[in-house]
Amino acid sequence: MAGQQDEDYRDRTYVTSIGYLMPQQRWHTWAISAETVDFAGDKMAAAVEEHAVPYLTRVCADDALFLEEVQARSFYSARTTYVIPVVMALQGLVDDAWVYIESRREQVRGIDHAAAREERQAADAVAAWLRDR
Repeated sequence: MAGQQDEDYRDRTYVTSIGYLMPQQRWHTWAISAETVDFAGDKMAAAVEEHAVPYLTRVCADDALFLEEVQARSFYSARTTYVIPVVMALQGLVDDAWVYIESRREQVRGIDHAAAREERQAADAVAAWLRDR
């Protein structure tokens, strides 16, 4: 729908750093060197198992929570225009999806720069997808 090639590093829904899922709720880094690679890898794997897996399990089991998280963790503007209304529509909230698309169109109406054009293109693509459903 976005007309972009998958670059294998962009997620398709929303983004968060695992550090924000950990008790400190902040960016987290691991220092990795030749001497610490095994230790750091074990720590990263443990963090995924302890924090990311339960979070994803909880979010994916609750449609309302999933939508809330997608909206709260919005990222690149035009990509958000694709993701949020699609999630809404897939949850049966088609009218809400249309309202969202129209609100995004209104925000960029009369603006002529690359980001606004991309935003309109995203809104048009989602509108076409919704019409075909």
